[in-house]
Amino acid sequence: MTSQDKFLKDTWGKWVRTSSKITHVIGELENEVERMRTKKLPETLIDQKDSLIDMIVDFYNLSDQLISAYRIAMINSQAEIMIMNDCLRTAIQSDLRDRIFARLTSDLNEMEERKLLKQQLIDKMNGQNHTE
Repeated sequence: MTSQDKFLKDTWGKWVRTSSKITHVIGELENEVERMRTKKLPETLIDQKDSLIDMIVDFYNLSDQLISAYRIAMINSQAEIMIMNDCLRTAIQSDLRDRIFARLTSDLNEMEERKLLKQQLIDKMNGQNHTE
């Protein structure tokens, strides 16, 4: 596990724990609003508390969306990196295969040329032996 992976795992764990606490706080605030309504406290106080709850819920939902978008972007980036690595590996293998093929073809051509030269020398030597 890389240090970045560890950081992300730790941060994710902290975020989950914190979001659980925030959910609990929201529940407590909603209960408090209900108690305020039961006690028939002024509507402005209740509205202020309700507005505070809405703001916390909105922030929580937006941060959850942001985390989800970040995770999706990270997964997409990892997929892109895997695809690029595969493409690079294929290109390298293809280039290596082409180089090996070219080298083997060159070696075979050189062997054929040597064989032909050797045969010509043998034929020439045999021709000189017959003329003598």
